[in-house]
Amino acid sequence: GVAAVAGGNSQHLTSFAMVSLVGRRNDGHAAYNPLADNSVQDAPSDLWHCVAEEGVPYYKSPSESGAPMQGKKCVRGDKITGKKEGNWIKTKDTNLYLPYKNKETGKRMFKNHRMVILEEKRNETSVGR
Repeated sequence: GVAAVAGGNSQHLTSFAMVSLVGRRNDGHAAYNPLADNSVQDAPSDLWHCVAEEGVPYYKSPSESGAPMQGKKCVRGDKITGKKEGNWIKTKDTNLYLPYKNKETGKRMFKNHRMVILEEKRNETSVGR
């Protein structure tokens, strides 16, 4: 911001700030391009947030006909590094697989980190910025 402003200019600056705030609210419109936002671009694309209602079992291969691993689950709030392959996320550190969707409900059990950032930005109010 501008700390010291000559008397005549302050009005103009204030109204300009208001206009830009209102402009920012128009998320889904062409004027605001979320991809141009650096924090999103800088975010790793292979980071996933577990958003499942209950623990998600790990599998040794991307097939739910295989038995899930005992005693190892990904729970809501966990962050996983891995690549999405079809309906699976292949974890980077263990090379195990996590199902991307709940096969009963069809709900996504993981959200990409970039999506999480975009949604947080959308939910932020523009007050005091």
